[in-house]
Amino acid sequence: MMNWLVKWGVKKWLVGVVNNALAKYNVNIDRARAIVRSYASKVAALLRFLNSLDAKLADGKLTEAEADAITDEAVKLAKELTA
Repeated sequence: MMNWLVKWGVKKWLVGVVNNALAKYNVNIDRARAIVRSYASKVAALLRFLNSLDAKLADGKLTEAEADAITDEAVKLAKELTA
């Protein structure tokens, strides 16, 4: 019972602190979220590239077509990372 009460109290206090900070710094929060979304997009692009590369290497050999595809995907990734 005591553990539940402590968790409830901490949760209530933490939610209050976070909501107060969000209300006070709302303009900055929107900018921060935009930055996070931008980096999340870049990380997703990198993961797509790495998963594609992994699939091409799975059979233990690299064909000319796969090498061409990797090159094209790397160029696309570079554009996405620098956008």
